[in-house]
Amino acid sequence: MGGQLFDWSHIQQDPKKHAFFCSYLISLFIEKLFFVYVFNLLALDRDLAYWTTLYYDYRRSFLARTTFLKLKFKQVLIKN
Repeated sequence: MGGQLFDWSHIQQDPKKHAFFCSYLISLFIEKLFFVYVFNLLALDRDLAYWTTLYYDYRRSFLARTTFLKLKFKQVLIKN
């Protein structure tokens, strides 16, 4: 595999790993869309204290969820 950092072929061949990885990527995309929406509200609204609190609460929960998903994905890779 010249130049590739990671070999994706085993993920594409196993339907369970492929489905889990696709759902992981889709969830990250949805999280990013929501993050951009909250960030835009932060920039436009006058009550910055409320939106700043909302932003940091969301960011903390986002990091917790993505860390959990990454750990679950690694467990699936290790098991199979």
